Amino acid sequence: MVEYLLYSDSSKEELIEKENNTNSRNIYCPVCDCIVLRKNAVTANETKDEFSTTIPLPGSNNKVNFSEETPFFWEAKNQFTFENVGVSKSTNDGKRYLSCADCDFGPIGKIENTKYLIAADRVRYSL
Repeated sequence: MVEYLLYSDSSKEELIEKENNTNSRNIYCPVCDCIVLRKNAVTANETKDEFSTTIPLPGSNNKVNFSEETPFFWEAKNQFTFENVGVSKSTNDGKRYLSCADCDFGPIGKIENTKYLIAADRVRYSL
């Protein structure tokens, strides 16, 4: 069993390799043991942003607005950078989200234009 570190239990400096601005640890799904990205696979994107989308409620025509700010993102060059990741269908507003390929937990990230972005605080890290 892998021991994990959460973003809230660490500092940004612990998670970023100073020499090349990449992830200093393996990145895992926050729910299961699925590895999403290997060490040094992605670069830190310091852009502050938020997840925002409208989620339809099952069995109803009502919708819920979902929005949360994230401290920073990990940016992958392309879909082949990932060990395991799921991609949603496009929403009505054209957005696509990333999830765990094993348990479907998400969103853990999003696709913007051609950028694959993983929210630093929506995943776990190896110790």
